Amino acid sequence: EPGGGWGVFVRDAVEKNEFIQEYTGEQMSQEEADRRGKIYDRRNSSYIFNLNNQTVLDAMRKGNKTRFANHSNTPNCFAKILLVRGDHRIGIFSKRRVEAGDELFYDYHHEQHDVVPEWHENLRAAKSAKRKMA
Repeated sequence: EPGGGWGVFVRDAVEKNEFIQEYTGEQMSQEEADRRGKIYDRRNSSYIFNLNNQTVLDAMRKGNKTRFANHSNTPNCFAKILLVRGDHRIGIFSKRRVEAGDELFYDYHHEQHDVVPEWHENLRAAKSAKRKMA
């Protein structure tokens, strides 16, 4: 299940449940994230990640390479929100062994939110149509 963006790849093999990297970005309120999200949705590109009910990370400008990990319904890694010295942080961990050179995928879980970005719906529809034609 290929992703739709740049992608991020591991240089060395990673064992199951191993920490890969922190997902970083600019912290902001839900309100500011909603405002930016509308702009990003028009561009079909968003790196917004909810930390908790009040705070969101936006990796568009201040993020690291993990922001390029693509979505998959059958991911090889997962994001986990951790409490580190009183701050919520996002760690990316391997779901299974990942071989050197493999692309990282995780489930964005858009289905759990009230509004699914249009670009995600379009990607899902295109994959569904492709399966029907095969």
